[in-house]
Amino acid sequence: MKNFRNISRFRNLTQKGFTLIELAIVGLFLGILAVFAITAFSGTATNTTRANGMFEAAQKIGDNWALAAQSCAIPTDITVTSVGGGAAATVAGRNLSMLVGTAGLTGTTYTQCIASSGIRPLTGMTTGIAGAESIQGFAVTLTSTTTVAGRPAIAVNFAAVPDSMILPLYNHYSSFTGATTATALAASDAADPTIQYGVAAAGVRTLTIVRPL
Repeated sequence: MKNFRNISRFRNLTQKGFTLIELAIVGLFLGILAVFAITAFSGTATNTTRANGMFEAAQKIGDNWALAAQSCAIPTDITVTSVGGGAAATVAGRNLSMLVGTAGLTGTTYTQCIASSGIRPLTGMTTGIAGAESIQGFAVTLTSTTTVAGRPAIAVNFAAVPDSMILPLYNHYSSFTGATTATALAASDAADPTIQYGVAAAGVRTLTIVRPL
């Protein structure tokens, strides 16, 4: 008699629960939601990670040039003295090739001072050949040294960068009021001492990361 009652209770419980089809539908629905969530999160994480990689590379390029200028007693303006060799047409381009490791020195003049400077080329962070380097998939160039708060600084420029990659850097590093909570970029910014960007064209802009020397 007790066994019969237990079986009856079990049947009542199973009748009140979900069927296998219903459980399968719920599982499928949750799986679809998870795919969308993971995709959205991965896109954001990738943009932020790549943006941080660009920022880190720009900082190291500036640090390398500061070491080169100090060790070799040359001007801090990247466009004045050609320390690097390579195929770039400009002085700044040849110096960039040396700093990131896609080309060596221009000759023997600076061999000793560069060797003792402690420069570590950005070999693992850069792709492309001398004169056409890229970092995180974006072409990189150096322009004439600017001055930030009375200190010499180097401007590292990245071409055709989407707003989705510039915005995380703007939120974190810009000194402008409201930058930390901004959800979109202004038309352009050529005044911030760290993160600058040009006018958008076809959804992308030139990003400039300024590094004091």
